Amino acid sequence: PVTPVAPENNLQKQNLSSCRALFDPYLDSSYDPQVFLFIWVTRIALFGMTLGYLFEYPIFQAAIFTLFNILMLSYLIIRKPIKNLVNLIMQVSFEFLLVPYNICVLLLALMDERGVESPIQRNKLGDVLIYINLIAPFLAIALTATQAILLGSKFFKQRKAQQSNQVKKFNANAVHPEVASNI
Repeated sequence: PVTPVAPENNLQKQNLSSCRALFDPYLDSSYDPQVFLFIWVTRIALFGMTLGYLFEYPIFQAAIFTLFNILMLSYLIIRKPIKNLVNLIMQVSFEFLLVPYNICVLLLALMDERGVESPIQRNKLGDVLIYINLIAPFLAIALTATQAILLGSKFFKQRKAQQSNQVKKFNANAVHPEVASNI
């Protein structure tokens, strides 16, 4: 028996198809990619709420950000929820880059809380923050370029395979024209 599809389902599929690029890497038979999307969005929401509502508690903010960062990095390394290896490497790289950044911010917050006036230590921590801010865009460009090269390579391999198949079909038709007339 054929099960009729409700019009709402078709409408939902059409609406989701326009956003497919956002959700396609997370739609998988396993739950890990879907859980990752939920965790990632929850982390962003908690980051915003922590930043917005807990501004009077900078040590708590820095500790929470560092904890979120380490937990996310651990989750990415242990569970590998992103099926595309390049995307997983990108995400792990940025999370890994954020660990020293968040630790420096936490140390600066602790120094402020304790009233530590050490300009040399603060300058060194500030330098680390600046270097990380300089590295991040170049890392993003390098990883994006790598992804583009890999996608281009895959495209050209598929294109070459298609052309090879077309040539084989053409040669088969040229050798046996009676087969081509029956097609």
